[in-house]
Amino acid sequence: MVTTLPPVHIALMGLERLVPTLDDLAVILEVLPRASTGQKLTVYVSLINNPRHPGEADGSGERHLILIDNGRRLIQKSPLAEALLCVRCGACLNICPVFREIGGHAYYNGQHGASGVYAGPIGSVLSPALWGQAEFGHLARASSLCGACKDSCPVDIDLPKLLLQVRAGGMNPTSDNHIQAPRFLKMGLSLFTWAATHPGYFSMAQKLAAFGSRLVSPFDNWLRLPAFTGWGYSKDLPRPARQSFQDQWKKRRSISKVTNQSKYQQIDPRDKEKVSPTDPGNEVQHKSTESLVTRFTDELIALGGVVTVCDGDDLPDQLLNLLLERKINSILAWEAVHLPSGLLEKIISAGIQVTHQPEANIQVGLTGAVAACSQSGTILLAAGPGRPLTASLLPALHIAILHASDIYENLAKVLNLDEVRNASALALISGPSRTADIEMTLTIGMHGSQEVHVFCIP
Repeated sequence: MVTTLPPVHIALMGLERLVPTLDDLAVILEVLPRASTGQKLTVYVSLINNPRHPGEADGSGERHLILIDNGRRLIQKSPLAEALLCVRCGACLNICPVFREIGGHAYYNGQHGASGVYAGPIGSVLSPALWGQAEFGHLARASSLCGACKDSCPVDIDLPKLLLQVRAGGMNPTSDNHIQAPRFLKMGLSLFTWAATHPGYFSMAQKLAAFGSRLVSPFDNWLRLPAFTGWGYSKDLPRPARQSFQDQWKKRRSISKVTNQSKYQQIDPRDKEKVSPTDPGNEVQHKSTESLVTRFTDELIALGGVVTVCDGDDLPDQLLNLLLERKINSILAWEAVHLPSGLLEKIISAGIQVTHQPEANIQVGLTGAVAACSQSGTILLAAGPGRPLTASLLPALHIAILHASDIYENLAKVLNLDEVRNASALALISGPSRTADIEMTLTIGMHGSQEVHVFCIP
């Protein structure tokens, strides 16, 4: 059953979700799904600029945006401010060995039973910052500090550094509720800091460690730790190398330099002009000759969509054949002014009913497309009088008419179009609607059209 859209739309958003430009928004829209689900772009993205304009069929007459602080501005002024760069992609959860082993329910709960909101490594930073070090500070100590979360983060948040900051007291390192390190550990770290900040002393310490380890363990490559340390039951240390990394690096560089000089001397200068532009060592990079239409077609087909490239004269017959094959007798369509000339008249003359208002039994939606992005196989629809976005969302089959001249290389160019900036709402569609649960069972058509068919006119 099709219901009337609410006249008032209220949206809640955290302050950290604000982005300064459309270029930044394009980056987030592309980075977030790539890092979380491996998609180039989420299937159906809605962008809302303002309330619906006069004459528009869908959209709310009023829109209210409530920016939620909830302690975020305090975090912005603390040593944990970098955590606010999180785009909620979940990459750190997917890669974290601790999260994979114990799961989200155990890796976000408070020490006294409070239920957390953010799980995994990023939750171990945000939860203590937002809801208290005493309740959630222990989560940071569950991390092994392997650094995988930092390597996988698409916005390069230094989570190991933030986790250490939480261990040291979080937003207020001088507070009484953080756990103090043992005295002997502090002394050892202070000694290491002093040596590590003086290259000469550090190099000498490396050589002494290598020499001393061979006195302690002359016939074994491992240093066996005594059991009373607690580590000795299951942990051993490898003996330090005889040569430090810096010494090995200097030796390798000197050998590499001599080798490169000998190779260079064997090359005839006249042969340098014969180097092919496709040589891997050549700095000249040649752009792909693949057309935007071909790239767009390949990307959309890979997502389960269908693309038909046809001339404008052949479009009515091609579209009509598709509708007759599916035994479609009614469609929800944009008004004729927003579609190729004569297209709706041809459909109506074939006995197919055309409506411009959503109905429960409508199986096909026919729309145009303002633009498309070839990199992700995405079409963009802009709301406006006679252009209901519901035509792309409610019917099981969505048919879109796209002109090849409206295909752009990347999403940033699409979002900076004047028509995009002036529209009250927009929809970015990348293939049929699909979703999956935790058991990775894929479902098509759960939140939108089950099929997307694009007719591209050269």
